Amino acid sequence: MGILRTLLIVLLVILAVRMLRRLLAPRRPTFEDRATPSIEGEEMVRDPACGKYLPRRGALSERVNGEALHFCSDECREAFARGVRALP
Repeated sequence: MGILRTLLIVLLVILAVRMLRRLLAPRRPTFEDRATPSIEGEEMVRDPACGKYLPRRGALSERVNGEALHFCSDECREAFARGVRALP
C-alpha cells in the first residue's frame, strides 16, 4: 500500500505543477490577435482589392462614397474601381 500511495502523491504533484505552469505562463496570441497585423507605433490598413496589410503612411488613400480606402498600388486601386478582385 505504501508504494501505491507514494506513486499517487508523485502523480498528483506532477499534475499540479503542469497546471500551475499553464496558469502562470504568458498567454499565446489567438487567431483574432493575429488577424490585424501591426508595426509598433504605426497603424496598419488593409487594401480592399488584394487584402494586403500595409502601413497607413505608405498606402495610396482615396475617398469612395465618403469612406477612406487605402490601396497598396495603382493596380489594386484600378482593380477595385473596376470591381475586380486583385490577386495578392
